[in-house]
Amino acid sequence: MTRSFRTFPCLICYMFALTGVCFAVLPNDALAIFGGPLDEGTRRIALISGVVSLVLGILLHVLIYRINPQAFDVREFRFVAVGMGCLFFLLFGVSFVLSRATGLPAPVLKQRFAQWMIGAGIGLMVGVVTLLAFLFLFLYVREKLSAGNRMARLISAGDFAGAIRVGEDALRNKRDYVTVFNLASAYAQHGQRQKAAELLPELEANVFGQKFTSPETQQQMLDRLRAAINPPPDVGS
Repeated sequence: MTRSFRTFPCLICYMFALTGVCFAVLPNDALAIFGGPLDEGTRRIALISGVVSLVLGILLHVLIYRINPQAFDVREFRFVAVGMGCLFFLLFGVSFVLSRATGLPAPVLKQRFAQWMIGAGIGLMVGVVTLLAFLFLFLYVREKLSAGNRMARLISAGDFAGAIRVGEDALRNKRDYVTVFNLASAYAQHGQRQKAAELLPELEANVFGQKFTSPETQQQMLDRLRAAINPPPDVGS
């Protein structure tokens, strides 16, 4: 059982306690977006509920701590508690400011605030989806335009000289497995077998630390490259 799960019941009780106390003692303006004002009876019930929740939270806190002192991560607990307090301060503060600034009755302000929250939530979701779409598009285009993919397309088209130019330009900035492999392949098929052979050792040792395919597939690719570099006598020129 994780620490977060162990402390969760205590935090829930503390949250209800803070909610009850806020509804019991804060002015009506601070409760407007929640449908205030509240009468004395409702405030009394909220205060009693808050005190009961606080006592229950403390009891759970002590009980869980006695069972296992390591159950509480103090830093995590403090972080969640401070975050909870900031959230409540923000909500009640916004309610107080809106009530004073607009002068709207609490039921109207509650309805408009709820509509604004729904609109903001929808806007946030649209923004996140749009951002993710642009991110995926960026990654897709970058992958398509990467040196390794450009070289693969040129090699497939038989433009070995073009693939070599792209590979040599790319290696001036960064060496990666795909680029070096495609460059060695282009060298071998363009008749520059010595240059291809010079690249083979680092491909065999995989000094780049990249794992983009299974070991079996990688070995098959290297075997084809070795055959292109050192073709059998009956295939050679």
